[in-house]
Amino acid sequence: MNPNYYSFTLKKRHFLLLFLLISHYCQAYFPGDTIKPVSKINKTFLVSVHLVADSLGNVNDSLSDVIKVLEKVNAVFSPINAKFTVCEFDTISNYNYLFIKDTKDDPQASEIRHLYNKPGRINIFYSAKLTVNNASACGLASLKGITTERGSSVLIVCNSLNTVAHELGHYFGLDHTFRGSGSELANGSNCETEGDFICDTPADPYISSDPIKDYMNDNCKYISKKKDANGQYYNPDPSNIMSYYPCISSQFTKGQYERMVKTYRSNPQAW
Repeated sequence: MNPNYYSFTLKKRHFLLLFLLISHYCQAYFPGDTIKPVSKINKTFLVSVHLVADSLGNVNDSLSDVIKVLEKVNAVFSPINAKFTVCEFDTISNYNYLFIKDTKDDPQASEIRHLYNKPGRINIFYSAKLTVNNASACGLASLKGITTERGSSVLIVCNSLNTVAHELGHYFGLDHTFRGSGSELANGSNCETEGDFICDTPADPYISSDPIKDYMNDNCKYISKKKDANGQYYNPDPSNIMSYYPCISSQFTKGQYERMVKTYRSNPQAW
């Protein structure tokens, strides 16, 4: 046998082993993290689904539709090994809750939670319309609701991956990426004290009352020419789940995952 051929074959084997080893580590750790893997919750959370029916007994979303979206949400939360599974559901026949309001004058959101929340469960209510501070909303969640047993829940109108994952993000302690609407500097130097207080989510100057088209085009590209206090242009991540940009490829950052794990661990006895 040609010794050069043997040497070449041995080198190929070594390269293949090295490639497989590198691939293993790339899969074992969170994307972009070269040293420490993301923390884990390692828990399946039981969900109580409450479907609000109209005067004819019809619901806006079927249980099967709810389960399909939760399966997609589970994939998004898989890096921290958190899973949501429906263990029970009911139909609320009081059609007055078909249009839920969360205002000082008409706090229906608090009322429906008080009447129908199940302890030891993540309660998700599905209705036809939700009004928060006199503006229509796709969802509403109790911030850090995971740290309590009662009095907190998730309200959903738009049964989609983005909405449900976004509201569960709030439930696990995440704020909007645009919190402060421009108070965080574009270079992230004040990321620990402004914005969402998470440093791997780029500063986002979005104002919730502004049209989305002023910030993002149809291809999900950020186009705003807003500048921060230092005169630098912003470059937020439109695909982040906690933004308001309607991108399909939504995701959390490692810092957001770590914040959700930390929030849960602050009161695990509630679960």
